[in-house]
Amino acid sequence: MKKFLWLTSLVCLCCLVSRAQQEFDSTKENTSIGEPDSLFSSFSYELRDDNKILLRWRAQVSDSDDYFIVERSDDGNSYETVGILKRSGSDNQYEVTPSSSLSGYSFYRIKYVGSSNRVFYSQALQISATKNPTIKIYPNPVDKLLIVETDHAVVMQVINALGVPRLNVQLHQGLQVIDVSILDRGTYILRIIDSDHNRNILQQLVKN
Repeated sequence: MKKFLWLTSLVCLCCLVSRAQQEFDSTKENTSIGEPDSLFSSFSYELRDDNKILLRWRAQVSDSDDYFIVERSDDGNSYETVGILKRSGSDNQYEVTPSSSLSGYSFYRIKYVGSSNRVFYSQALQISATKNPTIKIYPNPVDKLLIVETDHAVVMQVINALGVPRLNVQLHQGLQVIDVSILDRGTYILRIIDSDHNRNILQQLVKN
């Protein structure tokens, strides 16, 4: 008798668990995550003044209730929402400028949310806020005075055809005028040693 009661209780428990599972499944949100870039035909950016970026993408969507969420991350893992854009027009081209400025490296991606709660993500873009440092040297050819504009400290060398440095000047941020009248007429190699960005810039310099 005890064995019969035990079996009956076990069957009832199994029925209750099965019913609860069915109810849970029926209330789950109908959301599916698409493969990255499965909806987006392109996703690119343009870095503008004041470290503002312009994000551009194309996506084939048709429902006017669909919308895009712009997400930003510092590490490529945890994202925050920085913009929302509704579907507009019929050319499937979109662009947006997030309100926040870039600082260092950031990751951006586009999240598409459809009217049926289907969700797709674009590929993530890693964007650096650091523009290429500015170094301008003119005129070239030069007579006596060489003008150099730089936004950070660099070293400038003028090297002759034998590989011997004829000038070696430490340049500071700003505009500086370098007297090159001691150089003979001819063609030289102008080397900029940019230690801050771990690079050397070489170009030809002609002395009149």
